[in-house]
Amino acid sequence: MRMEGTVTELKRLLVGGNICSGKSTLCRKLSSELSIDLLSIDDFRRKFGNGKSSGEARVWTEFLLAIEEADTSIIEATSGGPFTHLLRHTLSSESDEFGYLFLDANVDTCSARLFLRGFNTPYPDFGVDNFTVQKNISIELKSMFESEFWGSRSMRIDANTTIESLQDIALEQLRAKGWVR
Repeated sequence: MRMEGTVTELKRLLVGGNICSGKSTLCRKLSSELSIDLLSIDDFRRKFGNGKSSGEARVWTEFLLAIEEADTSIIEATSGGPFTHLLRHTLSSESDEFGYLFLDANVDTCSARLFLRGFNTPYPDFGVDNFTVQKNISIELKSMFESEFWGSRSMRIDANTTIESLQDIALEQLRAKGWVR
C-alpha cells in the first residue's frame, strides 16, 4: 500500500458524480499527488464487464470486494444506480470513516464532455440514450447529496469548470476540510 501520512481523518474517499463530470481525471490526479491507491469502477468494468447485466453484477462484486480489502483508497464511481446501497453498506461497515466528494456538473456540461471524449467502457445498454441517463443520474445524485445519503462527511464541488480548475479546487477544499494534507 502506497499510503503514508497523506490522509488525516479518512481512510477512504468516494468521489461520485455524473458520467463525464470529471471523476476519473480528478481521481487519477489525487491518487498520484497524494500517493493513495485508486479503485475505479470503470477499471473494473474494463476488466470484468461484458456489456450485459450479468457482467455488471460481476463488476460490482469484484469492486466491492476490492474496497473491503483495501486499507486506504480513493474510490471512483458514479455513486448512483442499482448498486448504490451496497456501496454505501460496504463503506459504512468498515470501522474507519469515509468521505464523499460529489462532483456536481450539469447535464449539458457532462453531455458536451461525453460528446468530445466518447464512451469506451463496457456498460450495459439498457435501451436509453446517454442524455436521458445523465439527466436521471443528475436528479438522483443531487437528491442523495441533499438527504445526506452518504453521511455527514460529504462535500459538493461545482464541476462546471475546466478539468484543470476542478483538480485545483478539489485539492484546496479537501485540504481545507483536513481530509488530506
